[in-house]
Amino acid sequence: MLTGMRPAEVCKLSIGDIDRTKPDLWVYRPANLKMAYLSRTRLVPFVKGDIDSLEPFLRADGKPIFSPSETRQAWEVEKRAKGKARVQPS
Repeated sequence: MLTGMRPAEVCKLSIGDIDRTKPDLWVYRPANLKMAYLSRTRLVPFVKGDIDSLEPFLRADGKPIFSPSETRQAWEVEKRAKGKARVQPS
């Protein structure tokens, strides 16, 4: 919400797409842009507050920072561990 990014851009956000050369200003350049055929680029700046909220989620494996499928899987594992899952563990 602070950056004005679209939800799909947030889900595709990975550490490799963020220019972190300046410690107080990171710049995100999406790899796939819907206006790319017009030779346009999109730059999304992350300032101090944005950086502080992103740092706990940074991943070094190159996968997207926010993954709805991984979040869902973690939620299901947690639910099974608490014994509140519909599916019986095998």
